[in-house]
Amino acid sequence: MGPLDRNPLYVAGFLLFLIVPQGHALAQQFRLGYRPFGQAPQRVTLSWDMFSTAISRCDVRWDPPLNAEGRPLARLHDSGTALEWDPVYDRVEDYMHAAEYGCVYGRPHTTATLQCFTFEGEAVKNVFRCR
Repeated sequence: MGPLDRNPLYVAGFLLFLIVPQGHALAQQFRLGYRPFGQAPQRVTLSWDMFSTAISRCDVRWDPPLNAEGRPLARLHDSGTALEWDPVYDRVEDYMHAAEYGCVYGRPHTTATLQCFTFEGEAVKNVFRCR
């Protein structure tokens, strides 16, 4: 441990280094019309959401389940390991490509179903037959 680890002024300075730009950015967002639980904030430099990405979330399923290299695959979630999150894409079209790619392992009568929530808040459902 160095001398800076124990110095309260160092800790206070470090916290100010983090808090002041974020506070300024948040104040700018309020000046631009942001209200909690209302309209979405406009992005400003150093704002809390500066690095966030608008993503769409989809549940992709195949019926009957695919036989992917000897492993049943009923939904996109099954393609990951038990400790990983679901595969996430930022556009519904990317989930559609994943569903079409999964159809490579399907039979001609396999149905792919996508149920999505877009980053605009819309619910989208798409059903198609694998070729």
